[in-house]
Amino acid sequence: MDAGHVVTRQIYCGENPRHAVLSPDGKTIYVSNNIPGTITYVDRAAGTVTATVKVGNKARTIAMTPDGAYLFVCNYDDSTVSCVDIATRRQVFTYQTPDPIGMTVDATGERLFVSNYAPRRSRSWR
Repeated sequence: MDAGHVVTRQIYCGENPRHAVLSPDGKTIYVSNNIPGTITYVDRAAGTVTATVKVGNKARTIAMTPDGAYLFVCNYDDSTVSCVDIATRRQVFTYQTPDPIGMTVDATGERLFVSNYAPRRSRSWR
């Protein structure tokens, strides 16, 4: 491959993967799966799926709290952001927000910043 990069293995991570983040300890990869609206937990060393959590429709960007306790998921088609409790492997709440597409958690884990597509407006151009 170019620039000396080599693919050493491929790991199944769910149907239609969209985004991946690594746990703070480096042991687990969390992957959003767009079409089924799920988060897949992948054991990085073993290369195996250990859990799948249903979130919303069109799960896209994901962001994790610095302590690795919670994972946030943009559910584009539902216009929601889900919060997944990593330890219990459950969605604990959703928050309504129009067309979420990206996000990040601040360094303290106290704030989540979400970017949304601009609302569609009809404009008359002259």
